[in-house]
Amino acid sequence: MSDDLVSVRIGACLCPGTPHADGDFVFLRPKLDLRGGFRVKRRLIDLNRAAFAEDKQADLADLEIALAEAYLSEGIFEWNLVDTEGPLPINPETLRDHLFNDYSRAEAVADKADDLYRPAILDPLVERGSSSSPSTPNSRQTSATNGAGKSHPKRSKRSSTITSLTEGTAKIT
Repeated sequence: MSDDLVSVRIGACLCPGTPHADGDFVFLRPKLDLRGGFRVKRRLIDLNRAAFAEDKQADLADLEIALAEAYLSEGIFEWNLVDTEGPLPINPETLRDHLFNDYSRAEAVADKADDLYRPAILDPLVERGSSSSPSTPNSRQTSATNGAGKSHPKRSKRSSTITSLTEGTAKIT
């Protein structure tokens, strides 16, 4: 598994004694497993339902944050972060302390995780949401088209007051 991992540099080494000259790295799974995929999807659905229950749309920033946190919580397989006692475990507390609390370190890994996981997680949700949205009424009336995308206006009726061509009038054929 570790050969397939996707490495993302999150910045200069902040470990005690700076043992990593090339910086701190997070290693993402190339794809989420069943459990991880469902957990990410569930967090988004729950956030959206909570907003819907309050009769408002979910805030885009809140959705992005929830998505990034879920991607990283489920997608990080390992990292090279250590403390004075050795390698740091990956758990909610260490994720928050060493990644989520520092946007500059979290941004690169969140962006890479989005590139890796969005096609399987988010794209189907967006597609399902757009195909199941209710149609919106159109306030203006539309006319039928001839199949080529152009509509033709109806021919107006000839005026009943003019019955013949007058001199100086051209006949259009």
